[in-house]
Amino acid sequence: MTRFRFQASVGLVMAWAVMMIAGCGSTTGEISGRVFLDGRPLDGAVIRFKPKGNPEAKEITAEITQGSFTVTNSSWVKPGEYYVTVVAQQPGAGAIVQSVERGEGIPVPKAFVPKVYEKKGVLSATFHAGKPNPLLFQLSSGAF
Repeated sequence: MTRFRFQASVGLVMAWAVMMIAGCGSTTGEISGRVFLDGRPLDGAVIRFKPKGNPEAKEITAEITQGSFTVTNSSWVKPGEYYVTVVAQQPGAGAIVQSVERGEGIPVPKAFVPKVYEKKGVLSATFHAGKPNPLLFQLSSGAF
């Protein structure tokens, strides 16, 4: 019985070593960045990263506040190529109702983001395994 436990333990350690060497579970380092629109920090928008051709990768979303974003818990993000979209945050239904009830009218989005940046393929990013991934996006309201 003791010999069986030893062999099972050795087998598990060997399987783990093979997975680590083969790169299973490879993830990126921290993902953060800055987004500017016409040279000014963008505020009140959302940045989305959609994987290009990697079925194991998942879509990533982060809020842009005062021109900065950070993907929290990026330890599960797969390295590779990603499409990037940037969209203005729209006020939620509750905020609209409350604003109208107070007589303030319908609230406007915090940020204006040209529609072209909502399209997949206009912006892209590459995430690398095991190291920081600082990103910089310079958007233009008159570029398209």
